[in-house]
Amino acid sequence: MAKCNSFNFSCARGNTQINRDFNWSVTCQKNDAQKSPVDLSGYTNKVIIKKKDGTLFRELIDIGGVGLDGVYTPDVTTGIRYIQLSDTTTSSMKESLYLYEWEEYDSNSLKKLFMYGTIEVCNGSF
Repeated sequence: MAKCNSFNFSCARGNTQINRDFNWSVTCQKNDAQKSPVDLSGYTNKVIIKKKDGTLFRELIDIGGVGLDGVYTPDVTTGIRYIQLSDTTTSSMKESLYLYEWEEYDSNSLKKLFMYGTIEVCNGSF
């Protein structure tokens, strides 16, 4: 049984921050208790991103490729998934703290909370 994880994407963490006006993605791998990749066949995903006040900013669902907003699973046998936001989307985000929840649904449509935490959005210019 996979446990739910909390992870905060922060500007202080370097490559896990979200910079406004840039494409952003993060890679997550689901492993079993023996640290082997979980086959994600039959799984679907939804990532809910909310503003600090709790209002919905964006809902991300499964997508078929790189470069789009959503959750991308390139090969179900590896357990690897990407959360992706385009530069167009990040440019519409204010420098602020956002909340996210990553829900996954198994082949029986049972919902589980996979990950949750905060996303800190920073100014994209260097």
